[in-house]
Amino acid sequence: MAESSRYALFKPDVLETVGYAYGRATSTERQGVYDVERLASGRGVDLGAFATQRGAAEVERRGVTEEEALSGIGTYVGSALCVARVPPGKPKVWDYGVVAGYTWCDRTITGTLQITFIEGTSNVAFVKEELQDLVIATYALRPCQMRGTADIMPAEMRSLHAAAHGHFNGVGEPARRSSTTVLKKLTMNLIDESQAVPVYNLDKTRIEFLKIEHILNYVFYQEGRRRAPQGMDVAASLFAPDAKPGRADDHGPHGHNSTDAERMHQHYDSDDDLAPAEPSRGDRPSERAKRGRDELPVEAASNQGDSRLTALRRRLEDDPEMVRDIVQLIAFRQSNLSNGSASSLVNTATTEPKSQFRSSRQQGIVHGAMTNGKYFSLDAQLFVETMQSQAKNFDYLPHPGVARGFYGWDFSFRGLTIRHFAPMDVEVEREYLRRYDMTDFSSKNKLPEPQRASDLADVLAALEVLGIGV
Repeated sequence: MAESSRYALFKPDVLETVGYAYGRATSTERQGVYDVERLASGRGVDLGAFATQRGAAEVERRGVTEEEALSGIGTYVGSALCVARVPPGKPKVWDYGVVAGYTWCDRTITGTLQITFIEGTSNVAFVKEELQDLVIATYALRPCQMRGTADIMPAEMRSLHAAAHGHFNGVGEPARRSSTTVLKKLTMNLIDESQAVPVYNLDKTRIEFLKIEHILNYVFYQEGRRRAPQGMDVAASLFAPDAKPGRADDHGPHGHNSTDAERMHQHYDSDDDLAPAEPSRGDRPSERAKRGRDELPVEAASNQGDSRLTALRRRLEDDPEMVRDIVQLIAFRQSNLSNGSASSLVNTATTEPKSQFRSSRQQGIVHGAMTNGKYFSLDAQLFVETMQSQAKNFDYLPHPGVARGFYGWDFSFRGLTIRHFAPMDVEVEREYLRRYDMTDFSSKNKLPEPQRASDLADVLAALEVLGIGV
């Protein structure tokens, strides 16, 4: 073999890769070192160029043939795969495991992977078209587990993994921690999160079995820097199951430190609780009247600006994002914040006389108390329209009755349940569209019956969807 054609398999980080990588010597030995460039093969086929210098002893002792290096087989050691195989007594299916090692035959130019599955380690022929390297969270979700390779073709398998990755991590949509929500949306089999699966520890070059729940929690909350629910402990690292408290210092979307569960219990139990507070005695009527007279010129000067914003809102009705921003701006202009009346924000959103949905005073007060952020300043009609226009962000199809109930937090005896927020698959969504008028926001369009929960996982999935909007 010519000195300029030496190939070697290098350890993780040597060629700036997380795992193993092949390199090619691009020079003859000079003073005990070689110039080495990283080879684009196997897991690193899409990596850019990288070059460095390595000791002659390392390059020569870790040398491989050109055929092996170009195949990329060694780069899969330690990786988590979805791979096609034939388990004993079963047809050819997709299964999930980690690569413990490999062998390469120079005579036949073929390779074999030693893959550790849940039930043990097996030899699997190396066929690049029948495997996919996965990030650890997608590997734990296992959407194609034990599905036949004729039922799900390789291109479909890759597409399902991309979709699962996007749903879980929030790529182009809200992130979903619930494996039930993610897999039901893909119409794939559900997983048992208490099950332990093999994971390769590169630092210690050994395989460890970790629970799916631990893997998903670590990636979603720790790596994703998200606030964990109250009572949940999230490990400091993937291979350190000794958990630590979740990120309690992070503020939620409401700008509070309380958890989602705590916020759900903060709604009012009776109409008496909704009564507005009495004005303080120190704020005498004469003082309020004087302050009102002083503000008249300011209000008159702002009327023209509000009129222009209202006209602009009507022209941009087909752009819900812009409409919402305009309405919020109008609300802030009318809120008299400069005089300390921040609570007036609840009542400043404009109410169009022709709106199909006109909220009651009680619903408006509850909405103002329970809502914050971008939904805070929307009037009732615009709120329900916005909920429906952003249906893709919630994974459920918001019937007008559900959106109306959500505006005023009409849970329990008022008819709304968390099951109204259950994720829907495509078939149920089509049936929903066929049966109900999704454009009628009036009270004549009654709240539909919710889907029944088959188990606790269905309830938790609905809670997760509901949590996105509160």
